[in-house]
Amino acid sequence: RYPASPLWRRLCEIRDTAGPHERWLVGQGECSFWYDCWLGSCPLYFFNPAAASSRPVSFYWQGTVWDRGKLEDILPISIVEQILLVPISCAEPDLICWDLSPDGTFHLRTAWEHVRCTRPRDEVYSLIWQRHIPSRVSFFLWRLLHGFLATDDALCSRGFHMVSRCVCGREAETLRHLFLDCPRTRLIWGHYQRILGMRELGFMSPRALLLIWRRRAPSRHHLRVLLPCFILWQVWKARNAFRFHSQSFSTDAVIYQVGADLSLAGSAFGFKPPQLRGVLDSRFLEGLR
Repeated sequence: RYPASPLWRRLCEIRDTAGPHERWLVGQGECSFWYDCWLGSCPLYFFNPAAASSRPVSFYWQGTVWDRGKLEDILPISIVEQILLVPISCAEPDLICWDLSPDGTFHLRTAWEHVRCTRPRDEVYSLIWQRHIPSRVSFFLWRLLHGFLATDDALCSRGFHMVSRCVCGREAETLRHLFLDCPRTRLIWGHYQRILGMRELGFMSPRALLLIWRRRAPSRHHLRVLLPCFILWQVWKARNAFRFHSQSFSTDAVIYQVGADLSLAGSAFGFKPPQLRGVLDSRFLEGLR
């Protein structure tokens, strides 16, 4: 006997979750009297397990009506009264319905929504996945937020031994230091905070930075939301150029590339006036229009 496939094992796991939402409409009475859910929200098996058998619903008919005597011998009178109200339609086949769909038709989408384990929505993902941000930048930010970037501290935690040095040459490279605390990176953040009329703030993590900048923006499409995404992206690109191509880490070059990214986003999708509200530097604004 071959072992069950992962798909079959998963289907068996969710059977008890999805099964109670199957309902039978009795027609010719071929469905199981005890084990199929055709009366109420659970099979009749639970009301008298000792009497349960594989007999169909039609076994308890007498012609075109219910056999009250048979029913009263095996079930409580309250359940019998409910059964007697179920109409018999011998000309129609039994139909199975799915009670999670308005029309009773099984839809895979409704089953998936019912059995899947959902997590609370995280606002930060709505910030990094939007049309003004290219997909490659969004994927980078997703990796950054999950700690999947190959910074020196991440590699050391995986057992790699190396001499770590940040682009500033003063401290070892960690994710927080590279993107937030490095003196060169702080110059970049300070430059754009002045343009947007924001006071300089300290942040515990890139996630906290994105959310706090969002709190200071009227919408998630505002420049204060888009800008930190491009800054983080260009800092990472400049770091890689420094590390792997022996290029100097220039804050002016990073600032220029961030502006170029914003200009491309503006030319592709356009910036509406509400998205630029609060920008103090008129020359910067001209570059986005």
